[in-house]
Amino acid sequence: MKVVLHGFGTFPVFFYHLIKHSKQLNAGIDWYILLSTPHFKDVFEQLLGLGNVRVIDTSFSEARKQKAIVDAVSYPQKLVEDIAAEKRPTLNVTGSDYEIKAKWMFHQAREFMSDAQANVALVSQVEGMDGKIFIRAAQSLGIEVAVPTGLRNIGGIYFSPDECESFPDYASEGAEKYREEAERFIRQFNEKPTPAWSAIVNADEPTLDTLRAPFAKRLVNFVKYALADGSNFKLDKVRAAFLNNLPILRNAIWHLNTKRNSRLCNIYAVSELPEKFIFFPLQYTPESSINTPAAYFLDQMRAVDAVRFSMPSDYTLVVKEHPACIETRGGGLLRQLLKTPGVRVAKYNLNTAEICAKADLVVSVTGTVVMEAFILGKPSMSFAKALPSEVIGGVVALSDLAESLGVLLSPDYKISEEVKVEALAKVFNIQTKAVFTGPGIPGEPALKQSNIVRFFDGFVEHCKKQGIQCDC
Repeated sequence: MKVVLHGFGTFPVFFYHLIKHSKQLNAGIDWYILLSTPHFKDVFEQLLGLGNVRVIDTSFSEARKQKAIVDAVSYPQKLVEDIAAEKRPTLNVTGSDYEIKAKWMFHQAREFMSDAQANVALVSQVEGMDGKIFIRAAQSLGIEVAVPTGLRNIGGIYFSPDECESFPDYASEGAEKYREEAERFIRQFNEKPTPAWSAIVNADEPTLDTLRAPFAKRLVNFVKYALADGSNFKLDKVRAAFLNNLPILRNAIWHLNTKRNSRLCNIYAVSELPEKFIFFPLQYTPESSINTPAAYFLDQMRAVDAVRFSMPSDYTLVVKEHPACIETRGGGLLRQLLKTPGVRVAKYNLNTAEICAKADLVVSVTGTVVMEAFILGKPSMSFAKALPSEVIGGVVALSDLAESLGVLLSPDYKISEEVKVEALAKVFNIQTKAVFTGPGIPGEPALKQSNIVRFFDGFVEHCKKQGIQCDC
């Protein structure tokens, strides 16, 4: 088996230990890695050899120079949508510049995968256009794509065949074995809902090497990389890095933002909620959970308008700011919502579970809240494909919204226990009890040898179920 890795951000640290474990087992896997930046290049060249490591060129200036190659590139699908997944804008570039860069990156990724003769592409968390381009390149060559995807409240991960968190083909095969586990989880969740992300950390187990260079070296490397090509300069990335290294200043700014934005509401208590309402909690943006699978809804007013134009006249759409965004986002969106007919804004710190319990319907683009509502037996709706929509039974197209609202708001609509158990049994059938993150999470749950072993075993099992020849 030949596996090409997408080395985005700090995920190469996880992959480094995954490869070491594979080599210790003599697992018969050839590893290749395409890095998004040169930060871990030396480490992987020592581990894999020069020919198995490549750093993708992401500069606009180089992409423009490669006009002959770019003009010959036939991008398979969704070029503009893939570009829209980018979280931070680059200064002084045009839309056509982005198209040229995307095709140049696609060419490099495809060439590297073809040279490696890879048959599996193991992807880091897909957080921008480079991740989506990596997937497109693999798909264009018929390479099996595996995206480790967190199971949110349920815990663990599964390996999705795409960036939209689709279930693998085998999700239903043998799922009946997990009905009892699904029933137990539903019962426990209704008694006490679990958080959207958690990991059990064995404090006695040593943490693996984070490959973290001294701060001075990291700073020098960052500046060199940021300034190496002016056309690639992202001011917002510099701002974020600057504030993250000055937490006192950052927290002071966040405190002021929270104080200002917390006033932008007209529902201050759960008791003030309307008699009939649809609940739409805003999602964190920019963030991979919405940028990657649903770039159309980056402007969440599109979802707001779609619902309020389609809902019955005696209903109100209640929105609530994401608790993590109240301190980082400007107040413009909340001010706009306060002026929007049919909409009321709940205070950001009201209990989401209590609002869901009173709502007639819970709506989100890709948010976990609809999955939580479904498990609790509450009608819910997703606008875009992601794990929550896989669990609740699919997405609602905007063209079908009015009809779907009529069904879901009907007093006769009920979610049966059988439907919930069947959905959750599929989830437990594909679950790998591992954590997949880069370093920096408290307790470093991903960087434990036991976690690496569970991830590796789950990945190998997934590949075999997908028909990939593996002598592991």
